[in-house]
Amino acid sequence: MARSAPIFLTLIALSFSPPSPRPAHAQVEKVTASEVRDRESLKGFVLWAESVFGRIEDMDEGRRVLDEVRTEGSDYNVGNVYVILFTTEGRVFIHGEDPDMDRRRAADVQDDRGTPVVREMLATGAEDGGGFVEWCWDDPADPDDVHCKDSYAIRYYSPVSDRDFVIVGGYYQDLDARRQAAGPAACRGRSAQR
Repeated sequence: MARSAPIFLTLIALSFSPPSPRPAHAQVEKVTASEVRDRESLKGFVLWAESVFGRIEDMDEGRRVLDEVRTEGSDYNVGNVYVILFTTEGRVFIHGEDPDMDRRRAADVQDDRGTPVVREMLATGAEDGGGFVEWCWDDPADPDDVHCKDSYAIRYYSPVSDRDFVIVGGYYQDLDARRQAAGPAACRGRSAQR
């Protein structure tokens, strides 16, 4: 009985401790960048990446994951599917495709239709469970690119830096069928669908 007393006292103390203000990161199904084909797989990819990033506990592990985020062909970066981490103020923290974007202020970036797309990503990411943002961006270097991109944004907490970020993942999509059905307004920014 004497050996179980400290354990019992610890359990009692824990039961009276205030709950953590940050949610624990649950294990979620792994969906890699190479598996993104549609909105649901995109959402799965971002939720999986968020769960991995939220469990990073030290700088060495963070550097390892950062290297993977920047490596073409990794779980986080395949073709035009990759992740971007924003500060909640709209500064690029990590850009999976273009490291020259790191540390740049992006809150005022607008898409081809004048939509403040990064602000929409931040606002949508701040909502409970995150959500989709559709935006339009023409790549002049690629005459065959699809003009609109679907992104999923969600806020997460980094225990290493003790701050919140918004993680965004996206892919180019073929919206021809949606444009024909909905007209030219099919690409108009925030999506109401979660």
